[in-house]
Amino acid sequence: MAVDFARLNHILIPTSRVARDKWRKRRVARVVVYLFERLTREGRALATLTFMLSVLALDVRRTESYVMFIALSVLLVVSLIVGRFMRLRDVRVVVRTPPRIPAGEEIIFSLTATNDGSLDHASLRFEGPFLSWDGAYTHRVARIPLLAAGAEAHVEMRARFTERGEHDLSGFRAAALVPFGLAASPALRTDGVRFVVTPRLAKVVHVALAREGRREPGGVPLVMRAGRSMQLLGTRPYRPGDPIRDLHAKSWARAGVPVIREYQTVHLLRVGVLLDADVPPRGRDIFEAAVSVAAGVVAFLSHGECVVDLVAIGAGVHTVDEGGAADARAERAIDILADAGSLGPFDAEALLAGLEQHLSRLVAFAIVLTQWSDERRKLVESLRARGLTCAVVVVAREPVVPELPAGVSLVTPQAVAAGEAVSL
Repeated sequence: MAVDFARLNHILIPTSRVARDKWRKRRVARVVVYLFERLTREGRALATLTFMLSVLALDVRRTESYVMFIALSVLLVVSLIVGRFMRLRDVRVVVRTPPRIPAGEEIIFSLTATNDGSLDHASLRFEGPFLSWDGAYTHRVARIPLLAAGAEAHVEMRARFTERGEHDLSGFRAAALVPFGLAASPALRTDGVRFVVTPRLAKVVHVALAREGRREPGGVPLVMRAGRSMQLLGTRPYRPGDPIRDLHAKSWARAGVPVIREYQTVHLLRVGVLLDADVPPRGRDIFEAAVSVAAGVVAFLSHGECVVDLVAIGAGVHTVDEGGAADARAERAIDILADAGSLGPFDAEALLAGLEQHLSRLVAFAIVLTQWSDERRKLVESLRARGLTCAVVVVAREPVVPELPAGVSLVTPQAVAAGEAVSL
């Protein structure tokens, strides 16, 4: 089993922002954090050299290194003192970031500094917070040479994250550099930022689902209601009893008689997406590929005549909120998949029990499995017996034992990683 050194390097560091902020308030931690934030990278390097010289400076009779030690110490202390008089007064700093980003892609943190005061501020430096184990900055430090009174300036920082799920970072820092650039003024800190790292989208090009949806009971739905929408057919002359809100003013002006818009109801297909959360031994790459395929299925369905109504991960069923456009529902479904993890052995009966109350409104299921077995075959047959169309794909290494039946496709994790087309 491969050792994840990136995760081990962060094993003693709190994972949540609340826990990290709590640690920062401890007495010893406050001193360390204060010096770390007040000293620049150059200042920290010089402080390390000064500490090394302090060992040599103990023997004052045989060496004069204590002179260098005193000089460097004075330089650092003076820089810290001067920095306190260069505080960024009347300056506001705000950070913006996208709400979600695919794993492995670069995320941009956009920082805006606004000077509401009457004094100019020179040599502003921005630094990003400590990242979680899966993150790495591609551009961590940004500078503004001069922020004039009443002016506004923008800078960007960039990073990459590889682990799916919600990320919660501490605030970004902005400070003014003192002469020689060894220290900075007390920092302004932005609010923390939250975003979701979503799985990579597999290149899904086809999902074999039924083309007829089940009609829902009730009256004429709203245009944006999931499950059905209204499509404009054209216009016709007004007839007594037609809704006044559907009058078309421009056509009325051209024709000289009242004209009304005519619609037809479009029935969208309510679809469920099922992800097998039983991770096979040494199959982490298989599970990650399966999550990517499930996310790719959601994205593919959102651009057709379907709406994703629920996402089932293992035996857990997550309904996608009613209402909203297909793209918004797809984003919520992908956010659910971003938190997917191993949930133990596959249990068809438990999964069917959880799905039972939702099956009446669904027309089809897109099923992504990590292996094939009698238990999984039982699930597919049970769903089909209830009148649902099932498009099934197994993400596994070849060859698959037992052999896959007709209508069940196979894709390898290598093919998903390479961006090859996937069909269900």
